[in-house]
Amino acid sequence: MLEATSLGRQPWLVPQLQQLALPVMVLCGADDHKFQALARDAGLPLQTVPEAGHNAHLANPADFAAALDAFLAKKGTKHAVSQ
Repeated sequence: MLEATSLGRQPWLVPQLQQLALPVMVLCGADDHKFQALARDAGLPLQTVPEAGHNAHLANPADFAAALDAFLAKKGTKHAVSQ
């Protein structure tokens, strides 16, 4: 399972993300330097979760949820989950 879902086996989707007409944000832990670098190198907006690494949603669920809520609540923007 881990090998099949490894990032090394996943397609590089950054060009498609950069073309989306919807807002995009990379949300990762403050200690997840690999994904921070990937976001910066691709020019994608980055938000970090304090006191968290790769599994930010598990390490700091409150701050992860707050960052996600803030992103989705931005007025004047439409997301796939907008009502």
